[in-house]
Amino acid sequence: MKAIELKNQQDWFLIDDNENEKTQYVFTDEIYSELETIIVAADFALDYPLLLGPHLYAPNLKILGFRGQGCKICIHRLNIHGFSAPNIETIGFEDIGITQIPEFILKFKTIRDIHFRHEKVQEMPAALFGLICLQTLRFQYGSQIPVIPDAIKSLVNLEYFDFWGATIHYLSPDLFRLPRIKYINFTDTSYNPSREVEEAVGEFKMNNSNDFHGWQDYQTR
Repeated sequence: MKAIELKNQQDWFLIDDNENEKTQYVFTDEIYSELETIIVAADFALDYPLLLGPHLYAPNLKILGFRGQGCKICIHRLNIHGFSAPNIETIGFEDIGITQIPEFILKFKTIRDIHFRHEKVQEMPAALFGLICLQTLRFQYGSQIPVIPDAIKSLVNLEYFDFWGATIHYLSPDLFRLPRIKYINFTDTSYNPSREVEEAVGEFKMNNSNDFHGWQDYQTR
């Protein structure tokens, strides 16, 4: 598998996992056509032009990740221009300082895994619930989403929902009734469940293969 790792100082490397080597490259259309993974990690603002704009075409790209506050400009440009990755499956964000789900990822209908770590995301936009291939959705350590709406019932292939450390004012019981859901985590999440949600949790836990972590693990704040 080939991957790009873009780090501080604009050191651009192509990584060959088989040989565990890093080679500095000038990235061309041919390079992008082979890539399966792109990871951008930057602590201060840098502009990665080869990741930006509608000219980027990565037909084999499966994984895209961003780490560090220096990725903000890249994400901003991608929201404006987008890029073509028809087979992308996983996108992650960590320690960037974003408060909204980036618009560009909501256009990838093939996406299966979206995760946020240490990001203060404040809402789930309506377009998120059109990603019907989504299997894993994670908001870990920092989410500020107060509402998990009834529209979540549209994510019929969702199997894994991880929502760690937030305060919820409304939680749809439909989350627990999704046909493929197996794992739900609300550890350290402040929520006073309604009767309907408690009933839905009870139904979910009746299946021994299901795994639930929630408000029994903490005192509601």
